[in-house]
Amino acid sequence: MNIDDDARLYIYWDAVLTFNPAGSTVELKIGLTKYPMTWQGSPVGSGDSWKQTARTDSMFRGSLGGSTGSPVALTVGRHIGEPIVTVGSQVVPSSTSIPIDVR
Repeated sequence: MNIDDDARLYIYWDAVLTFNPAGSTVELKIGLTKYPMTWQGSPVGSGDSWKQTARTDSMFRGSLGGSTGSPVALTVGRHIGEPIVTVGSQVVPSSTSIPIDVR
């Protein structure tokens, strides 16, 4: 994912899971910070997998995307986002990552 210097956008994750994510929570960990995400629509099951899209609750911005505060400003360069799903008390890190390039 690219965040241009003047961009203000949400980050999406198209999850493919081995369990039904209904009732779970999802976050995006970037560096040491976790950003809440919200599932979009309903999960769709097919065989042994489930698909659902998650979107960050906060917007992110590029280096020229406005003043401090909201949206979230990441430093210029590459960041790796790690989606994390929590089901009850069990944390399920994703085996996928989201590369985020900020200008």
